[in-house]
Amino acid sequence: MMTRPYVTASTHLLVALLTVMPLSVVAAADDGPARGEATAVCVEKGPACDGTLNSPLWEKCPPWPLGACTSADPQKYKTWAKVLIDATHVHVGVYCEEPDTAGLVAQASNRDDPVWSDDSVEVFLRPDPQQAYCQFAINSRGTLYDAREKQAGWNSSAKAAATVEQGKSWTATLSVPMSELGAYVGDDQLWTLNIHRSRKARGGRPGLQYSWSIMSDVDYHAASEFGLLSGVNVPQRAGGVTRIRSTPAPRPAVMNQGREVGGVRVYHKMTFDEGPEGWTSANNADLRTTGDAVDGQALQATCTKNWSGAGLPIGIAGSRELKVAMLMKGQKLPSVGVNVYDLVSRDNTTSYGYRYLDAGQWTPALYYLDRFRYNSRTQGYVGARTIYNSITCYGPTNPPSGAQFSIDNFVVYRGADGQAPEKVAALRAEATRGGVRLSWRQAADNVAAQLYVIARAEGTGAFAKIAESRTTTYLDVTAGKAAYRYRVFAVDFEENFGPWSDPVDIRSTSEARRPKSPREVDDRLVYAAHVRKVHARGAGKVHKNHATLFGDSLTGATSYPQCAESAFGTLPVDAFGYPSMRTSFGRNKVHEILQKQNPEFMFILYGTNNNKSPQHIPAAMDDLAAIVLACQQRGTVALLGTIPPRGWTPASAPEANFNRHVVELCRKLNIPCGYIFESFQAAGAENRRTYLGGDGVHWRGEGMKLAAEAWDRALDQVRFVVRDQP
Repeated sequence: MMTRPYVTASTHLLVALLTVMPLSVVAAADDGPARGEATAVCVEKGPACDGTLNSPLWEKCPPWPLGACTSADPQKYKTWAKVLIDATHVHVGVYCEEPDTAGLVAQASNRDDPVWSDDSVEVFLRPDPQQAYCQFAINSRGTLYDAREKQAGWNSSAKAAATVEQGKSWTATLSVPMSELGAYVGDDQLWTLNIHRSRKARGGRPGLQYSWSIMSDVDYHAASEFGLLSGVNVPQRAGGVTRIRSTPAPRPAVMNQGREVGGVRVYHKMTFDEGPEGWTSANNADLRTTGDAVDGQALQATCTKNWSGAGLPIGIAGSRELKVAMLMKGQKLPSVGVNVYDLVSRDNTTSYGYRYLDAGQWTPALYYLDRFRYNSRTQGYVGARTIYNSITCYGPTNPPSGAQFSIDNFVVYRGADGQAPEKVAALRAEATRGGVRLSWRQAADNVAAQLYVIARAEGTGAFAKIAESRTTTYLDVTAGKAAYRYRVFAVDFEENFGPWSDPVDIRSTSEARRPKSPREVDDRLVYAAHVRKVHARGAGKVHKNHATLFGDSLTGATSYPQCAESAFGTLPVDAFGYPSMRTSFGRNKVHEILQKQNPEFMFILYGTNNNKSPQHIPAAMDDLAAIVLACQQRGTVALLGTIPPRGWTPASAPEANFNRHVVELCRKLNIPCGYIFESFQAAGAENRRTYLGGDGVHWRGEGMKLAAEAWDRALDQVRFVVRDQP
C-alpha cells in the first residue's frame, strides 16, 4: 500500500461530477491483452481459494497483464491476474514470477498487519461508482489486509491464500463476497478495479511496482485511475447480493488513459476535419470550423465577450510530462489564454507565458502542463497529483471587434517524443504566374507535424533548403524560368525530422523575385555552416529543446524568462541572471550553468554593468568570446545579444558603441546576434519609458517582450539552419 498522496473522499465526489471521456484501450507488451480494460468472465460457482490457479475454471479467464505503473512497459518479472465472477463472490488470482523466492519478504502474519510492506499483491474493487472502494492486500504467506478507503477497521469475510513455487514464482488468490463490496443486482454492469504487485528491493536491485491499469503516478489509491471491467452480471440470491439501485448507476468516473503511440501517451488528437470534435463555446464565443487551416479544417473562435473562447473536456489525471501541442492563428489577438481546470485543487492552472501569435500566421505552441501555476498563486508549479477535467482557450477582457483565433493539429500527450513524422506523400508542383506552387498531404505523426522543410534543386544540381511552411502548401516566388526539383519533409513539435518526400519535377515559367530579407536572415547566410557544426557536436548530448538565458540583472528579472518562453513557442526556458555582474563574472560562471542546464541553446546578455569606455571594451569582448567558446565546446548553440539602451538620451551613445563591438564579435565568431538594442531604438526613444523603468536601466514588461521577440527572430534563423538534413 503506497503512502504517497492519494485521492481523498471529497475528491471522489468531485470526480463523480467529472465529464467522463471514453477510456481508450492500451495494448500490453508483446501484443497481449489490453491493460486497464476487460470483459467479465461470469461462472456459476467459482474455484476454491487455495492459493493456486490449478482449477480448470481459471482457464476461462485470459490473463490480465500487469506492468509498469505509469507506462505500457512490462516489468522485469512477469505478473498477471485472472478474475472470475460467480453469483455471490469475486475471485481474483495473481501469478508473480519470482526467481528469488528465498528472498521474499513476508513479515506480516496477522490479519490487518501492514501486508503492503511485504512482497505483496493488492486488489482494489469498486462495483458502484457512488460507493467507497475496497482494498485487499495479500503476501506470500497468505496474510490478508482489508480496508474500505483506507479505513483499516473495516473487515470483510474475504478469504485469501498463497503458495510459493521455489525458485520460480508465488501465487495469491482472493475470494470476496460481493454483498460486502457495495455491489448491486443487475446485468451488464460496469465496475472499476485495479490490481497491483509490489516486489521489495533485494540483491542490490531496486523494488518494483506493478499495475494492471496504467496510471499517471504511482498512487495505488487513485480510484479515478482504476481500470474498467464490463459485462458484470449480478443475480439476486439468498446469501448473496440483495441491494437494488432505484436508478441506474452512472458511468464510473475514470480517467482517459490514452494510448501508447511512438513512445508517448496520446489522450486527444484533433485536426477538426470532421467538425469541432467535442469543443464547445466558452462565454458565448462564436465557434465554427474554417477552411483557413493548416490542412483541411481548423477550429475558429470569434471572441464576442470577456474571456470568450473554446473549451474541451479532457479527463486526464497527473501533470507529470503532460503537454498540449497545437498550431494557433490570431486576428487582433497578440496571444490566447490557456486554462486547464484541476479538480484536486479546485483551481484553474495556467501558463506563466501565453505563446505570442504572429499576426495572421500559424504559430506553434507547446505547453508543458507540469510547468503551469495555479491561478490563485503567482509562484510555483502545479502538483503532480492533478485531475484535469477541461481545457479552455480564450481571448482577453474587452476584446476588440473581430478578435478571433484558430486552432489546428491539437494534441494532448504525455512524455518525450522521439519518433519522427512519416514521409510526406502526394507532393505536387504547379507553375503559376506568381511562382511555383507546391502542395502535399499532411504527414502522419504520433503527435503532429508543426512545419515542413522545403528544398529545391535546379536542373540536376544539388538540393538546398529554401523555406519552411506551417501549412501543406507553399508558393516559391524565388524560382525563375528554369527546370527545378522540389522535396519536402515534416518536423514535429519536439523537432524530430521525417524523411524527405519523393522529389517532384517542374519547369517554372515565372520571373524570380527576391524579397527583401531582414538582417537576421543575412546573418544566417554567414554563420550557417558553423552553427550546424556546433549543433551536430551536441546531438545526443545536450538537453534537446531546452533554452537557457544567461546574464546580469536584466536576465534575473522575474518575467523575462516567461516572455522568452512565450516568444519561442515550443521551448521551455530557464534563466540565470546575476545583479550587478559584469562579463568577467559570466566568463567564470558559464561552466557551472552549462553543467547544470546542458541546454541546446544559450542566450547570452552581458555588458550593461561593464565600463563602456573604449579601453575597457576589448576585455569585455574577450569575456563574451570565452562564454561562447564554452558553449560551443559542449555542443550548445550560443546566441549573443546587444544590450538595451540606457536612460533617456535618444542615441544612448555608450551602449550603441558597445553593441557595435558585440555585433562585430558575432560576425567574427560566426554566431547569431539578438538585436535587442536595435529593437528598442526602432520602438522610438520617445517611448523608452514604456520599456524601461524609472532608473533608465532595468526593463519593464514591455521591454522584456521586445527583447524576447528580438531573441526569437534570431532563434528562428538558427532553427532554420538546424532543421535540415542531407
